[in-house]
Amino acid sequence: MKPSILKLLNDERTLKNLAKYMALHCMRNTELENLHAGKVPASATGDFSDVKIVTPEHEIPWTEASRISDPEMKMLMNDAVDQCYAFLSGLFGDPAGDELIEGLSEKDPMPKWDDPPSKECVERDEEMKTQLRKHGHPVRVLWRL
Repeated sequence: MKPSILKLLNDERTLKNLAKYMALHCMRNTELENLHAGKVPASATGDFSDVKIVTPEHEIPWTEASRISDPEMKMLMNDAVDQCYAFLSGLFGDPAGDELIEGLSEKDPMPKWDDPPSKECVERDEEMKTQLRKHGHPVRVLWRL
């Protein structure tokens, strides 16, 4: 195993910085930006419960409206997969990937962004999901190896 991979596995700060760097390079400047573009409605209440979408057939409360169509979601996910593949190919297939990981161990690429949750929070979340499953509640699996 490459030393840079061992560093990732053993250093939570570097792993969090990599997650932020990956989000920046795999989600920003993609189809997500096109979906984000446009006008945002104003809300006097601040929670958008006072905003409605008017169609020829009826009005839809903003809080109940789907904001991304199925074709848009497919396009977004395909773009995300392509971006993640290119990112991971560079990270693991190019010597510059080791330099990137070393740099991320020293500097947060997006210090104004919130950090991902700690490993303890993720483990606590997994325990909660286990308990929910025991009691028959459906729990969506986000990750399976």
